[in-house]
Amino acid sequence: MFEEFIAELTKKAQENNVNVDELIKTYQNHYQLGLEAGLSEEEIVARFGSIDEIFGLKQQKTVNHFKLFKVALLHGGDLTFKTSPDDSIHIDIEKNAIDYYNTIISDDELIIEPLQKEIKFFKRVSGDITIYFPETTSFKKVELKSITSDINAKDFGFVCEDFSLSSTSSDCDFIYIKADLAKFATVSGDINIANLFAATCSIATVSGDFKTSRGAISKLNASTVSGDISINGKVEKVKSSSISGDITINNVYEKTSFNDLVEEGFKNFFNK
Repeated sequence: MFEEFIAELTKKAQENNVNVDELIKTYQNHYQLGLEAGLSEEEIVARFGSIDEIFGLKQQKTVNHFKLFKVALLHGGDLTFKTSPDDSIHIDIEKNAIDYYNTIISDDELIIEPLQKEIKFFKRVSGDITIYFPETTSFKKVELKSITSDINAKDFGFVCEDFSLSSTSSDCDFIYIKADLAKFATVSGDINIANLFAATCSIATVSGDFKTSRGAISKLNASTVSGDISINGKVEKVKSSSISGDITINNVYEKTSFNDLVEEGFKNFFNK
C-alpha cells in the first residue's frame, strides 16, 4: 500500500513540477515514524490523505468554512495566524518541525497534531507553524492546545460556534474572537484578546493573566488562583471565584445590548 502511494505521489509531483526527492523523503520519514509509533501501514497511508488532497494543499486550496479546525503544538515551536494575501489557505511548517506533525485536510476539516511518538516522549521542537486563512473564513469548532509555545493571532480573527484554547507557559494574543461558546484555560501563560464577543465564556487560570480590551459577553464564568482577569466590555451575567488573583470587569457599554455590540464589532473588524 505504501509503495503504491509513493508511486502515485511521484507521478503527481512530476506532473506539477514539484521537487520529487524532497517530497518523497518527507513522506518516507512520516511513514517510518508512524511504524515506530505502532501504526499499521494502512493507518499511516490513510492519515496522509489522498494524493489530490496533498496537492490541493500544496496549491493552496480555498475553503470558506471548517467544521473542525484543530492544532496541538509540540513544545517550543510557535504558532502564528495571518490573513491570506490571495484568498487561499497557506500552511508553512518550518523544515526542522515538519517530520513531527500530521497534517490532515479535507473539505471541512483541518487538523495539525504531533505524531503519537513525539507526544509520548515529550518531544521539544523549535520549528514554527504559520497558517494563512482568507479573511472571511469561519469555523464551527476551533481547538488550540499549546505547551511552552506562543500563539500569535494579531492579524486574523476567529468567527466560530465553539472556540477553546488550552495553554501552559504560553503567551497568546488574538485580535478578534466571536463565538457562541468560548473556553480559555491557562496555567502560567498570559492570554490577551483585543476583541472578544461570546454568548457564553469560561475563563480558568492558575497564575497566568487574562485580558480583553473590548467586547461583550452574555454569560461569564471566571476563576483564578493567583492570576489576574480583566474584562473591558459589556458583561451581562457573571459567576466568579478567586484565591489571590484579581478579577476586574469594566462594564463600559451598559446601555448597549449584547447583540448590537456583537454586530458592531463584527462590522468594524471586517471593514478595518
